Amino acid sequence: MTSSIHPFNPDRQNIQAAIQSGDGSSESCDCDFIAPIELIPVCSPSLIAASSDRSGPESLSRHTLLHSFARPRDWASWLTPSGLADVDPDRGLRFENSVLAYEAALQGMGVAIGVRILVEQYLRVGSLIAPFGPAVPLNSGYYLLTPRGRPTSRMLRNFRDWLLEEGNRARNATTESR
Repeated sequence: MTSSIHPFNPDRQNIQAAIQSGDGSSESCDCDFIAPIELIPVCSPSLIAASSDRSGPESLSRHTLLHSFARPRDWASWLTPSGLADVDPDRGLRFENSVLAYEAALQGMGVAIGVRILVEQYLRVGSLIAPFGPAVPLNSGYYLLTPRGRPTSRMLRNFRDWLLEEGNRARNATTESR
């Protein structure tokens, strides 16, 4: 297994499958939908407790925004439809990946823009909260890509079945928690 933000190219890589975000279209791969991408600002409850203004979208301009280099446009993608033109989507701290940005949010360093399906477990247990407004869906999702026309191993078929089942379970849990 490998982790990469670069597009999956089955003709140049000796990889049986990839999980990538996108629109689910590919000329060279079969794409199985795993989960939608919905963005939601999240932070530690202690960040809000320590703040003079308890919550609300308008208070975002007074908090440090936490970014991921892997998803650089997420803050702008959430702020624009949320109508928060006074918040600069480019200010704040940047981290190599979303996991590090979420960890910084857990430590009270600021507000991370989370992919809901990836932060849902933190929201459920209360280690992160989402006091700044609703999730904003993007026109993309996570997909399992497998090279079209290549034989698929039993192990990969089992992994695919498990992954799609987990994606369905996570989507249902997210829907129930709203």
